[in-house]
Amino acid sequence: MYPFRNFKEYMPIAGHDDSAEENQGYIAQPQSDYFKLNHYTYSPWAVCFIVLSIALAVWNLKFSLHRPLSRSTRLECIETLYRPNIYIGLDRVSSATAREALPAQIDRFPHVFAPVDRMSPNHVFPSDGRARITFNGLVSPGEPLVIINEQTMMIGQMRIQDHNLLRCAFVSTIPNITDLEMHNRKLLLNPNSVKLGIWELDSSGGELDLTTLSWKTRPQRTRFLSELTVELGREHHSTEFSCGPSGRLFTFELSCIPAKDGCTVEFWQEQPETYPRMAIILAQRPAF
Repeated sequence: MYPFRNFKEYMPIAGHDDSAEENQGYIAQPQSDYFKLNHYTYSPWAVCFIVLSIALAVWNLKFSLHRPLSRSTRLECIETLYRPNIYIGLDRVSSATAREALPAQIDRFPHVFAPVDRMSPNHVFPSDGRARITFNGLVSPGEPLVIINEQTMMIGQMRIQDHNLLRCAFVSTIPNITDLEMHNRKLLLNPNSVKLGIWELDSSGGELDLTTLSWKTRPQRTRFLSELTVELGREHHSTEFSCGPSGRLFTFELSCIPAKDGCTVEFWQEQPETYPRMAIILAQRPAF
């Protein structure tokens, strides 16, 4: 059985040998046996189906090239992927052994740290303001501009790392005037000591897209975590809070606590190895 095909049978006509012309009186006789030739023709419906399939494939390819997935859609797809436990078996290790193996603290620089402005709710701040062209190409150091005042706040995001480092605290480190001048670092801090409020934000939307992050699109607050002091020449720690299990997406907000003397903090948060350190980071500590 051959679908979409019509079967036809043909019988060849009687043949003759050309050498018969040389032999007078000889007439070629038809062959007693004949063979069959099977000829198949495609049904018009099958041809239409093949042409339609090719046309749909070409159209789908063209549509995919001209309408790629947006960054926010790709981030949502990534967020739904299963994240396996990379610390297999560590939960069976005794607490004393685990405590000796864990560091006293790890300093975490947010991989997303960007300002939003309530007075300009649709404004998206540049996310790579210190990128520069070199002989090796575009260099993007990933150093965010920290801006916190009465109308501007910082939105940050990171994933909780390592095993059993479930206690977290924010840390602010500001050099003194001498170190700032010696290393040509700029800081705008008014007054010399300000208090910031730390809020946890809703992380159900997945990873933040810096190309669309603004006051209007920022995640909503879920709970107040702590306060953090930013002071010239000092290092301050917030009170500790539970930051959740390893791999958890943690989104937060740093904003001014209203004060009569105002509140302004502005500086470039450089790489972790930069000296002197001027940064607002998250410190993770063991849960025991």
